[in-house]
Amino acid sequence: MNNIPLKYQPQIKQLVNKAYARGFVKGQKSMRREIIEFRCNKCHNLQDQDDKQSNENWAVFKTNEKCKCGGKYVLFVNGKEL
Repeated sequence: MNNIPLKYQPQIKQLVNKAYARGFVKGQKSMRREIIEFRCNKCHNLQDQDDKQSNENWAVFKTNEKCKCGGKYVLFVNGKEL
């Protein structure tokens, strides 16, 4: 940054920060993505999406649905039951 004129330094810093945030530049920790799933509390099978209400942007699950084994579907985040 020493060779860059003072009036351009804030813009350069902003572009570098955006590159770090998007993962184009190595050296900064990337944000961890959370894996959110609905699984059976007994057999750990995934719950099927509701075909009528789900679309390409949203995955909709019925909350009162029971599993085939008799268990109920609960929320799992990163493999741990909530």
